[in-house]
Amino acid sequence: MDGIPFKEHPLFPLFPEKKLITCCFEAIVEEVDPLTDLLERAVGGRGVVALIDAKKIAGEGQIITASILYTLISNFGKKWIRKPSLMLTAILAGTRQVSEALRSLGLREGRNEVVLAIISSSEENGSALLSSLFESLFSSGSLHPLKFEECSEVLDGPSLTSLYGIPAEELRALSRSRGLSEKELIEEAIIEEINLLLAEVTRG
Repeated sequence: MDGIPFKEHPLFPLFPEKKLITCCFEAIVEEVDPLTDLLERAVGGRGVVALIDAKKIAGEGQIITASILYTLISNFGKKWIRKPSLMLTAILAGTRQVSEALRSLGLREGRNEVVLAIISSSEENGSALLSSLFESLFSSGSLHPLKFEECSEVLDGPSLTSLYGIPAEELRALSRSRGLSEKELIEEAIIEEINLLLAEVTRG
């Protein structure tokens, strides 16, 4: 599968040997349950992969932060979820609970805006890895792609305010006083929630 749009984000200076790959697309999901195991088999030892509802992600900064914290937590030996993809999803959602993470960020049957996030070696060929994953994903029949998209155009969900429980009036006032966009403020708040999760995990 040539021409898949994706971005690579080096995780330096903390982890120069790692990078995050993000790819966004619209798809019809026929079955949700098989997707996690399917992707983990497809990626093998080449990385950690998660499929996330793109409309519930505030921006790429949220995914980059979660990827760095996933790597930190793994290095501390503090992983509390056996499946790496579910662990990454839980960190993205700022929770220890798989069920809560999947309710917040998981895909649903039907039409979805999807972000595929992969933490891999910096030496890994991103294009080849994505092609391999998508070949397994699409041939399974569990998910049918409609179109690929630029993540910068997708990771800006209109329902983020209600999703994260921030009153619209409060957000607008804070946006004016801080000189940041509403999207930037939400992303900042979510990243802080992820950092608090790291503090809790490393303390325990």
